[in-house]
Amino acid sequence: MLDLNEIFHSLQSPSQSIGINIRFTAYPIPGYEQHRLGKDIQGNPSLLISVIDSFERVKPASIVLEHITVQYDVDCHIMGPNNVIEKGSFTIMHCIEADDVLNTHFLRIASSIITSLGPTPSWAHVTHTINRLVELFRVMKDSPKKSIQGLWAELFMIARARNPHVMLNAWHATPEDRYDFNQGEQRLEVKSSSMRIRQHHFSLEQLHYLEGTKVLIASIFIERAGAGTSAFDLMEQIHSRIINNPDILLHMDRVVGLTLGKNWRHALQERFDQELAEKSVAFFESSTIPTVNPSLPLGVSEVRFKSDLTTSPTINLASYRALGGLFQAALRR
Repeated sequence: MLDLNEIFHSLQSPSQSIGINIRFTAYPIPGYEQHRLGKDIQGNPSLLISVIDSFERVKPASIVLEHITVQYDVDCHIMGPNNVIEKGSFTIMHCIEADDVLNTHFLRIASSIITSLGPTPSWAHVTHTINRLVELFRVMKDSPKKSIQGLWAELFMIARARNPHVMLNAWHATPEDRYDFNQGEQRLEVKSSSMRIRQHHFSLEQLHYLEGTKVLIASIFIERAGAGTSAFDLMEQIHSRIINNPDILLHMDRVVGLTLGKNWRHALQERFDQELAEKSVAFFESSTIPTVNPSLPLGVSEVRFKSDLTTSPTINLASYRALGGLFQAALRR
């Protein structure tokens, strides 16, 4: 897996402006030598992308966000290895905030971006991929859609899964989806509790589903722990298990960004006991969970309630694994 953080920390910032247009120290990225990883005078990272057909179309306007800028087809003078000045035209994604946490976040996403683009991307591929990155940073100002604990529980299920590829493909496109994981007739909803009691909130629709679907509920105990695991630590665990599939990693980044919004920095700081989560995880058929009468009075909708799963039986894991698909991927043992 490409690790731009490691490469970035080996770069030296330029000691002074080298004069024309862009002021970077920038080295070729191993395996993707047409592109460059840069560091500016303030020590912030930049990604310099070489486009094979950039001369064939009109240059779009630059993009300026709170944390990053994007400039297309910039004629650059950059300081390369051995202090050799290199000239070239690059599309530049630049992290403009002097913040180590933000820089690390930028470089982790940039690793997936470069792997997705490959060594000789077309203009269409670059613009599409940059738009995905811009969306990731634009939502960092939005209100959070779910608690950090809830997101952590979902990432934990992916990280521990027998097949994280399948889990990520089934992960909800938006945090507001009815189920956390959805693959055809198989659904998985993840619930967490910080009280070591299996009491969880449900919507009526989650437990009364379409005929022919099978719904499992994963119940997890989660407690904060100063030396525990953050949501971004779980993402790194998932990254280490996903090989040669950068697009699915960008999907994960997108869902995390949409979920956290402006709480992304808090998600780096909040840590939970992964060992407790692993020891406590249990799976239940939705049909065994206490619920309310689905025949609602006219005009009543969006019913939510809390159910206690303490007396509900857990599933036979082998039987559900034998169904294949999402359940086989999620039920590790």
